[in-house]
Amino acid sequence: MRSNELRTLGLALAALTLVFAAACGDDDNPGTDVDGGVGDGGGEVCMPGARECDGSDVVECAADGSGFTVVETCAESACMDGECTVSAGIESLIADPPVVDEGSDTIVQLSASHRAAPTEFSWRQTGGPARGLGGRSAEGATLDVSDIEVGSDTVFTFELTTTTDTGSAMATDTETVEVVVRAVDLVPARPESVARPSPPPSSSRARGAGSSTTRAAASTPPTAARTRATASTSAPTSTTSTSSRSRGRSSRSSRSAPRASAWSTSATSRRWRSSASWA
Repeated sequence: MRSNELRTLGLALAALTLVFAAACGDDDNPGTDVDGGVGDGGGEVCMPGARECDGSDVVECAADGSGFTVVETCAESACMDGECTVSAGIESLIADPPVVDEGSDTIVQLSASHRAAPTEFSWRQTGGPARGLGGRSAEGATLDVSDIEVGSDTVFTFELTTTTDTGSAMATDTETVEVVVRAVDLVPARPESVARPSPPPSSSRARGAGSSTTRAAASTPPTAARTRATASTSAPTSTTSTSSRSRGRSSRSSRSAPRASAWSTSATSRRWRSSASWA
């Protein structure tokens, strides 16, 4: 009796095992590989629409579940076994840092595109002075930062994060781009020459009588200056004799005056005598 009970229990367990195998795959030769796909002895069975990575290619399961076909190739070797963590990477980012000149009208424009859709873009400034974005973030595929002024050549670093809905998971990628903002030396315009006004009388008195006389002569009208020059030229002979000339010249000039008087007297006498003799 106990043997019959054991035999019945064994048949029940065998039936349960067959039911479980039928639910997992084909009844003839079921088999399960490591990633959950079920092999049916000839072709690969997959979930319709599912995506996986095959090297640098992205493969997608056909609508009838018959197998995978290549639908996309990663820009970089960013695919991993299992889920595709990065589907396409970020395109249109400039490898060399762009260089722009500073100024209030300068606009730094960074643009990115993603081959997979839909994709969300988020920009954040991670390097450089706290200008532009600062600690804030900006949405959209294009980033515009204006009114950047620097004292010297400065590197600004921006980080772009993309989020893509692959259908089975959300894939994210982060890239960094740098922008060099070059300082511009603005040479100020040379001011026009402006005549200096004459100082007030109080300042000339404070500097002494000599300087005040010089400034008074400089500000004297031309007619008065000529009058003073004439007066100094027609100075008396005594003033000339006390100048910087040598004493010899001064004595000669003083002796020449009596001679001229004697000569004129003698000439007058001769003329008078001459006229008297004619009479």
